[in-house]
Amino acid sequence: MNYRSIARLADDMRTWSATLPREIDLVVGVPRSGLLVANLIALYRNLPLADLRGLLEGDLLASGPRCSNPLDGERLNHCSLTILVVDDCVSTGSAMREVMEQVAPLREQHTMLLGAAYYDPRAGVALDVAYESLHMPYVFEWKLMHSWVIEHGCVDMDGVLCRNPEPHEDDDGPLYEHFLREAEPYMLPTKTIARIVTSRQEKYRAPTEAWLRRHGVRYEELIMRGDRPTAEQTHGAYKAEVYRSDKRFQLFLESEAEQARQIARWSGKPVFCLDTMQMNNPGVYPWQNEQTAPADYHQHGTVVGRLRRSMRRASGAVRAQAHGARRWVREAKKRFVGA
Repeated sequence: MNYRSIARLADDMRTWSATLPREIDLVVGVPRSGLLVANLIALYRNLPLADLRGLLEGDLLASGPRCSNPLDGERLNHCSLTILVVDDCVSTGSAMREVMEQVAPLREQHTMLLGAAYYDPRAGVALDVAYESLHMPYVFEWKLMHSWVIEHGCVDMDGVLCRNPEPHEDDDGPLYEHFLREAEPYMLPTKTIARIVTSRQEKYRAPTEAWLRRHGVRYEELIMRGDRPTAEQTHGAYKAEVYRSDKRFQLFLESEAEQARQIARWSGKPVFCLDTMQMNNPGVYPWQNEQTAPADYHQHGTVVGRLRRSMRRASGAVRAQAHGARRWVREAKKRFVGA
């Protein structure tokens, strides 16, 4: 699972902005996520900014006093400019093709550059500029709760859809029942969740379902623990078992860091942690996640991979030395026995 955080995006856009053509006069973002990319590039390059609709209607966003090359509607309509139109990603290419059709009339007056921060080369869209080729499946922090993974994944309840209960509320009594009814929403998705997996006991199904209905959360299945869960099965083990049970599920959204690591390790599938905003991949140590990996990690692979390659090289050297020793023994036998 390819994952890009907002912090990683900011670093990537700083690098990309330094290599983009210097003659760009205006940066335009494709709503909504493309505006995040366009804003970063415009800030790094100190350029005026617009959204796609504003560009088509000649209405630019205010640049502020620090912009060294401000634009207004009159200059946009009467001058020939180099305009960069960007989106955060190109997956299938359908959205970018629509953008190409919308800006086509502007090409008579302006030089239009269409680009994306990340793109899947299989989309078959001819971009003028792009930062990184990224094959599906991938997921981005800035639209995690509104992407395809929600429809093909498992989502924790407390700490994801709503806040976690405070210690004094977790009394399995009146205070906890009040929390179940009145818990404040946290991150609500716009797509239908394939499976909600919660450690709440089955006896609390009715108030849990009522809360989900009241807040407009759509889901296909709600999995809850038994009223008397075994002491041997931890929360992480229970969730990993549910996650592992169906190959359709490609991502688990978990709120607690240690549980996220356990679920990834025991299910063999990726888990995203909302507490740390990190992707936990199976067989990958925490420091090997994107935010804390060494600079050469993605180039040379995991520590385990590097260790295996070193062992293969060492094993090959030992075999070569052994082969040479056996050959020397044979030659010695022939020489002395034959003599």
